[in-house]
Amino acid sequence: MLKLVPRHVKTASGQQTVWYVKGACQFTGEYFRHSTRCHRKIDAEAVLTAIVDRQRQTAVLGTAAGLSTFSEAVVEYLAKSGEPRFLTALVTEFGETPLRNIEDTDLSNGAAKAYPNAKPSTLVRQWYGPFQSVWNAAARAKMVRERRWTKPTVKKSPIDYPTDDWMEKVIAACTRLEQRAVILFMSFSGLRASEVVKIMHRHFDRENGTIVAHKTKTDARKVSLPPFVHQILLMLPKGRPDSRLFGYASRFSITRILKRSCKRAKVEYFSPHKTGRHAFSARFLADGNSLKALMEAGGWKSVSAVMRYAHLEATTVAAAVAGVSTPLAQLNLGGTLTGTVKRSSS
Repeated sequence: MLKLVPRHVKTASGQQTVWYVKGACQFTGEYFRHSTRCHRKIDAEAVLTAIVDRQRQTAVLGTAAGLSTFSEAVVEYLAKSGEPRFLTALVTEFGETPLRNIEDTDLSNGAAKAYPNAKPSTLVRQWYGPFQSVWNAAARAKMVRERRWTKPTVKKSPIDYPTDDWMEKVIAACTRLEQRAVILFMSFSGLRASEVVKIMHRHFDRENGTIVAHKTKTDARKVSLPPFVHQILLMLPKGRPDSRLFGYASRFSITRILKRSCKRAKVEYFSPHKTGRHAFSARFLADGNSLKALMEAGGWKSVSAVMRYAHLEATTVAAAVAGVSTPLAQLNLGGTLTGTVKRSSS
């Protein structure tokens, strides 16, 4: 019978528990022993439920029944390194439901049941987003046709980001070189925290000051480091090619670093995303670059994805227009309209 077994593993941030599915399935007799990739037991239980549901369907209907269930889709999603967070409520709601029987109203009703009174942003992050990811994995496996599910509209407010003065205080409050390095690199590369922690020593070109980030949301991206960031990365201890450059196994490690450093510096806390991606974008546009250039520098898929930063570009453009240089600025325009316009003696 399938059951969950905890396994304690050592990571750069300390010891963590990873739950494994182990045993023979009571429906098909197939033996399992693989990781759920979950640290919380409640998330691992959702994965186990999905596997059991899939095996039950296989035993009863056979693999050629053409009635792939949501649980089967979840197993496929996790098998392709999908994120297990927030799947518990989805498996509880849709577990053995055939994918082709799920409608928009089912998704809306399930969201209201699982997250009553939740904000649209919460529903998109914890319900509609994970559901769409599972569906996409199933579509790639030819279990169901591709489909874009309608999700709540999230009103995006102007971005919030820390200034370089704030950055200076937080960097000074860090207690280790690795902490300063990871914060600076994140803020001057525009990479997400989850992407930063996956960078290995082999990705860092120590001579030319570049890093190639492979595990991003889009394609691999080559980052050219500002000289001062390059210098601090050179000060990091050298490690094996396949070891993590900054030594952190999880994006949550960066969150903890920022919270503690902000507390010591007695300044407002900004999340890793605001400290990194938002600050990078604001600084990039303040230097006079366009949204299109930002899209390429930050690895966004389209200009529409960076439109939330448009007000920052507009501010930069307005300043450039107001400060444009021209010989006409030297003309004496204070005379009569019919008089001769002369250059100012100054």
